[in-house]
Amino acid sequence: MSIFSETAKSILELGKTIKNVTQDYAGIAKLTYDIKKLENDIEKNQTEIGKYVMGKITAGEKNLSLEDEKISEHIKIINELNDSIKSKRDEIEVLRKKPVD
Repeated sequence: MSIFSETAKSILELGKTIKNVTQDYAGIAKLTYDIKKLENDIEKNQTEIGKYVMGKITAGEKNLSLEDEKISEHIKIINELNDSIKSKRDEIEVLRKKPVD
């Protein structure tokens, strides 16, 4: 094999490696963006719970249960969002530990 063939082969392999690493970093960036959106959704649900509770307090309600349907609904959503965040963080960890080809 000539030096030029070996050089061309090495350049092609380097290009493939760069492409794979770039795709991994793009995947990590997308997952990180998705996590930020999910965290914002959690904050919105927490705000909704706060508004609901304050509305009840302002209306003079003395007893408010955490099992209240509206509160339970938002808590369920928050728990699902937290599960999604954990899943996406796990995906990021897999990408970070992925060996470079």
